[in-house]
Amino acid sequence: MRNPLVAVAAKGKAGTHLTGLIKASHLLRELVGAAGP
Repeated sequence: MRNPLVAVAAKGKAGTHLTGLIKASHLLRELVGAAGP
């Protein structure tokens, strides 16, 4: 039996991690673009 609260918490955690990854990749791209030619 699955606890819906645990599922929601895990989903929220994954979402936060994904958002962090996207932000990091955007920052990286901006840095590379600024440093590039």
